[in-house]
Amino acid sequence: MKNLLALFAVASLISGCATLPADVGTTYRSGHGCFVTSWGDEGSTGTILSSRSSYAFFRSLGSSEYGSIGYAAASLQVLANGTPFSEEPSRGLVHVRFVAPGKYQLDTFSFHRRSFLTPMAFQGPDIELPFTVTFEVESGKCTYLGRFLTSTESNEFTWQDRKAKDMEIAARSLPSPLRETAPSSVSPQDIPADLRSR
Repeated sequence: MKNLLALFAVASLISGCATLPADVGTTYRSGHGCFVTSWGDEGSTGTILSSRSSYAFFRSLGSSEYGSIGYAAASLQVLANGTPFSEEPSRGLVHVRFVAPGKYQLDTFSFHRRSFLTPMAFQGPDIELPFTVTFEVESGKCTYLGRFLTSTESNEFTWQDRKAKDMEIAARSLPSPLRETAPSSVSPQDIPADLRSR
């Protein structure tokens, strides 16, 4: 029975995230830079009878192309691309995205949870928060955006500066031209106050 519930949870969560363009920015090209961010949650890890996911879109200013970053967990398994991190009580994924030089925007901060405590899965409402983070990427350099966490207890996002830890993890995915240059960071003042004040 547990295996059946686990399979149902995984299938439901994947179907809810299947339309996200998660592969945009995963291939490095000469002349590109990158941005690094970690994404996850903090609090209790949940149970085999629940699932949760969160994500945001990124896009080049003035362009219609967009990609996504996020974190999804179901049946205690991580179901999104990225390199895992764990610093109790938080866990998640470090994302590296290779993009052309220019100005970008991170927006549409969203998350949802599902419970499988009844024969029919209960899907909680999608929560979308009106946050926007604008940043710039330079050729041959990385820009660190910070760590974004959702609370497993409430409908909140929190921003943290974990540059040293996250860049150490991200370095495993960086080609040598990007590893040789010190990364820049967004200023805390560029992060919405509602995220920084929690």
